[in-house]
Formats: sequence, C-alpha cells, structure tokens
Amino acid sequence: MNVDPVHFERGKNNIKAVWTLPNGFGFCPQASDGVFLKKDDSNDQFDQQGAEGPSGSGRCNKKKFHMRAKNTKSQSTHPYKIVFHNDAGTQEYLVDPTMVND
Repeated sequence: MNVDPVHFERGKNNIKAVWTLPNGFGFCPQASDGVFLKKDDSNDQFDQQGAEGPSGSGRCNKKKFHMRAKNTKSQSTHPYKIVFHNDAGTQEYLVDPTMVND
C-alpha cells in the first residue's frame, strides 16, 4: 500500500498526531498493534503514544492511535509502521509510511 508522507509544519510544535482506522479494523492491544518508529528516535521527537477506544480484553476495537510529535528538529525524516488487525483479530495488516519535519 502506498501512503503519502505526513508532514509537520515548521514552527508548529507538540503536535498530537492521530491515526484513525476505518470500520472493520482496529488496533489490538493484546497483539501489540500500534504506530512504531522504524529507526531510533535519537533526537527525541516523539512520545506520549497509545491506542484510544473502548476497553475490553480480546477485542480489536481501538480505532485510534495517537503520538505527540515535538517537531523541534527541522528537515528530519522518520519512517514508521502501522500494525493493526481486522475487528475479529484474525488478519494482521502492516502499512509503512513516513513522517517529515519540514
């Protein structure tokens, strides 16, 4: 799947980035789904990440995942991956986009 990069505008800091899945899909906490940087965050640009949605064990019902982008280092690129499942939790999906500090 080809996904356009996410750009964080220069001069805007502490941005709450939110990924929202469409109906039929969810983040499964028990499967460690979420949004993950693919390289070390040596410049400390991201924190405060977690899934959002109703609680309940054994369910893939977290529709949102958030992360704070500090956006304090310009001209930096951050490849990441999104891991999620169908609502039943029987099929895993992986998307590999990029975030860019402009």
